[in-house]
Amino acid sequence: MEITAELLLNIIISIGAALLTWLAGYLLGHGVKYLVSRLLSRIGFEEIVKRTGFGRAIKRTGLLPHEFMGSLTAVIIYIVFAILGVYIAGYVLKLDAIMSTAETALYVYVAGGLKLLFIVLIGFTLVDAFVGYVYKSTELRAEMQLLYPMAEYLRIVLYMAIVVYGVEQSGLGAGVLPSLLTPIIWGITVIIVLFVLYLIVQSIRAPRPP
Repeated sequence: MEITAELLLNIIISIGAALLTWLAGYLLGHGVKYLVSRLLSRIGFEEIVKRTGFGRAIKRTGLLPHEFMGSLTAVIIYIVFAILGVYIAGYVLKLDAIMSTAETALYVYVAGGLKLLFIVLIGFTLVDAFVGYVYKSTELRAEMQLLYPMAEYLRIVLYMAIVVYGVEQSGLGAGVLPSLLTPIIWGITVIIVLFVLYLIVQSIRAPRPP
């Protein structure tokens, strides 16, 4: 392909437009990160999530929950503007393949990923709250031994159901996901049943106090 002055100019313009878009995304993401982190810190976000699985997972990253959410928001903005920069460069150069790829990445993967993330975060938090309520329903040690494996089994199954639902709703495609999770659920079920039977046998064999 012959490189003309017009084509060279368009290449320079496309690169400049992409760089400006990425810079704008970086500055916006940095500002939003600060605002989100500060807002969540003021409303006591740590106290809300510290007893949930989501909060415990964040703790392993070494960040406070409000810092993690601020950083996550910034990363999402960075990704969106990076894709927009590629789209703008393709638009200037009139390359339909690049524009189409950028649109797919933005509307399918980024939007779908955000929807999945939202469903998983809300769903897992509700599941943790429900399982926590189940634990509070008894204070007897003997009941707790039997309740623990059943409650954790329920937690795992609900987690998997939420992930499958989230993937389906996100539009990312979950054709093989149920078939992959089914043997895992059955395996966990067998393990939990055997463990509960073991606890029952142990409780029957245990000597009764006089």
